[in-house]
Amino acid sequence: MSLNELNAADKAVSEILSCAQQLVEGAKRAAQEGDSFDSLERDIWSKVRQIGFAAMELLIRLQGQGDLGPTVQAAEGYALHRSADPVTCTIRSIFGRHTFQQYTYNRPAKKAVELRPINARMSLPSAGWSYLLQEFSQLFCVDQAFGLAAQNMATVFGGKFSVDTLESVNAQMGQDAERFLSDLPTPPGK
Repeated sequence: MSLNELNAADKAVSEILSCAQQLVEGAKRAAQEGDSFDSLERDIWSKVRQIGFAAMELLIRLQGQGDLGPTVQAAEGYALHRSADPVTCTIRSIFGRHTFQQYTYNRPAKKAVELRPINARMSLPSAGWSYLLQEFSQLFCVDQAFGLAAQNMATVFGGKFSVDTLESVNAQMGQDAERFLSDLPTPPGK
């Protein structure tokens, strides 16, 4: 792990501890000043999102850059070669957008990336949205138009949610559901 990655990890830890201390101080101040329950609850939700973001950043920063050496042997027996430089990757969680750098691996004759070590280690979905965020998008989109769902998700989670992305994520999840249902055994006849 590089010095920059360690500094980023230390920054995430400091952010988590600072937000936790602010939660305690905020509750004490609200009690002393007679703040409303609603006001404190909204402030706490904002801090909880900040803590969650910092904790996810910590996890990501502790992964390093996925450098497994110049070559890696694939399970099928062929060699995968490391990219010349790390590439930028993004994953969106319920806490926000996380960006990190990682090396990728592929066969020299092919352009397609065959191994992303950090994605594999953290079991990241290919969709670019965490599985929990995909699950929440289903909850918001099942009974609402995508535009309204995007607005409501922004209200709850902060940030912006694109209608196109919600449609894409939900379409992908629909394909997964179709495969799941088609793999179910046929019930016995009467």
